[in-house]
Amino acid sequence: MDITSKFNKEFVKIEDFKALLQGRAGFTSEERLVILNAFAIVTLSQSSLMPDSVPLNPQLQPSSNHSISLISETFAELVRRTKVRQHTDLILLAAYYQAVFKKVNSVTTVDIQQLYTSAMLKLSTNTNANINVNRRKGYMTESDKKEGKKTFAITRSGISYINEILKANE
Repeated sequence: MDITSKFNKEFVKIEDFKALLQGRAGFTSEERLVILNAFAIVTLSQSSLMPDSVPLNPQLQPSSNHSISLISETFAELVRRTKVRQHTDLILLAAYYQAVFKKVNSVTTVDIQQLYTSAMLKLSTNTNANINVNRRKGYMTESDKKEGKKTFAITRSGISYINEILKANE
């Protein structure tokens, strides 16, 4: 029985939805996740209160104050939401975006420049110097080399700093 017919057969009334949420509806955890994501997306798309930004995985959010969300946010949307303008903060935001939304532990200067381009931001004239400012503040650290290039990872204090910015702009 495929997931759609299983869903249509078992998911008839609100008690079934409660059972689904509690894991008692005969669905695997993967099936529950697919159904809940689809339900949330349909519900949000029909709502006039649909949020501007919806991150992909709420468990990866370092702060529990963010709303539960299911749709991936682009780097450009994150920049607009935070209203960050200084290159040191934008570079840190790029590392945060890669770590939290894309599940990539470290970034190269090329990765950062590609994110800038995707968000239609003016490129930093000296990305390495801005990374070093973040390293001195303890927000970033050097990581393993990738394809012969230095990589940098965001630290917990860097994540906390970005979370403060996100809270201030909610």
